[in-house]
Amino acid sequence: MRQALVLAIIAALTGVGINPGECWPARFWVQSVPMLVVGLSAALELGRSWIIRGIAALLICATLVNTAIFLCDPNLYLENRQTSVTYQELFNKVGHFNFGLVLPVEVDDKSDVDAARDLAIGASAIVVLLVAALAIKRQVFAMPALLLMFVALDFSRMGTISPRSYNLVEEAHGFRVVFDRAPMVAYVQFGNDWETWFVPPTWTRFSVTITGTDGRRVNEPLPANQVIAASCSTGVQSITVQGPPSFNFDQALGDRIVVYHSASFLERSLPWLRHTC
Repeated sequence: MRQALVLAIIAALTGVGINPGECWPARFWVQSVPMLVVGLSAALELGRSWIIRGIAALLICATLVNTAIFLCDPNLYLENRQTSVTYQELFNKVGHFNFGLVLPVEVDDKSDVDAARDLAIGASAIVVLLVAALAIKRQVFAMPALLLMFVALDFSRMGTISPRSYNLVEEAHGFRVVFDRAPMVAYVQFGNDWETWFVPPTWTRFSVTITGTDGRRVNEPLPANQVIAASCSTGVQSITVQGPPSFNFDQALGDRIVVYHSASFLERSLPWLRHTC
């Protein structure tokens, strides 16, 4: 486990850089294989409890799903630029879970920075808890790790909102989505997945205005991205997206526009997880 930890630290520190989505095979898979081999060897030797085996089964299933996607359409992994194309395709076929909408994107807005921080903390906590369960040989440490994995699954639960349940209003240099029934958490996805709408250090920015059912509004500038997330403690009444005149919203909306609502039990039950509009 010490060897796996050293290899994991090396992979984490050397694998961070500009546009990681451009380098899935080289930057992530090749660097991850050594630590996964060492860690898996230890887990197979020491992991005898049903909880640890259950966690291993979930991780193996995720690996098999990603492997199947790669074998069927390997180019999808090279198109993971600003949104997760692979998980989007999986959602289109299976439904229910869309990790691509909640995973952080390499942009400098607060929501993505917070998501990256929470993901790093949660993943580290799972690793520490599983190492403790294997080292001390007490499965009680594996139960919180299993709970964290189910929390991650819950946050990724999504449903598609029918175009008949919202109005798409085209505006000057942007558009507005007005909901018939206000969702607590909504996502607007438009444009092609593989397009890169920003080139560091010059960022194309959108001005996003979220209006709640109580009339309160939140406006924030965001780096141009194919996924716009919105949440309100009272419900989202509308989402307005505007950009510079140089950005072609007509083409992006013509390529694709899909609106989602979060089906997460936690987000529906815990208002403090949502923004206040």
